[in-house]
Amino acid sequence: MWYAWQLRQLKYFGETEGCLVVLVAPHRGGHLRMNEAAACLVDWQLAPFLRGLCEPPFAREVRDFVDRHAAAFAAPCRDGSCPLRWTQLHEEYSALFERQLKAVVQEEGFSLEDFREHMAQLREFAALRAPDDYLPGCEPSFIPPSPGIRVSEFWDFLEALTASKNFHSFKEVMQAAAQRPLEARGYPSSLVSLVPKSREDLVYELAQAEPGQADASTTLRG
Repeated sequence: MWYAWQLRQLKYFGETEGCLVVLVAPHRGGHLRMNEAAACLVDWQLAPFLRGLCEPPFAREVRDFVDRHAAAFAAPCRDGSCPLRWTQLHEEYSALFERQLKAVVQEEGFSLEDFREHMAQLREFAALRAPDDYLPGCEPSFIPPSPGIRVSEFWDFLEALTASKNFHSFKEVMQAAAQRPLEARGYPSSLVSLVPKSREDLVYELAQAEPGQADASTTLRG
């Protein structure tokens, strides 16, 4: 069975605007299997968004940030308060993601709303896939050269993104990093998780938090 989609743009295939892409799907009694149909629902035009946020230079930048500042979180405050420096560092960490996201948005020509919808679709897709499966539109490729993005890497990225939007998640990440050897801090290009969380927790925190927002119950001290 043949399926065709008229795509707005395919920069990474080197094609011109308005090209017609034809995909061939195996015929199984006239119907696609459910998992193949689900994969087709994910708008893979937006895959460059995720690629841009997971690219090795940006991952190294975040890792360097964690390496530089993890020591500041080595000693938890006994009274439960948070040094003002912690919130300042969270703002700097958030700014890394905001800057990268804006750069990717500007280059790819999509909106932030497109990105949010795409992330929601990817979460639904990833929840039903094995950790070693590739995300739709993020399979290994030669043009452009890319090793692809696996489901496990997506969850790791989502955790890092959640930390940029939620102060308590950021604090947990930094405190966990402070307890690790230097070579294990941060995350490499494949985004290594620092604080194990359930997928439900990550999705909830990302949906509830605003960039740079600390919980109202957090006590700050200079």
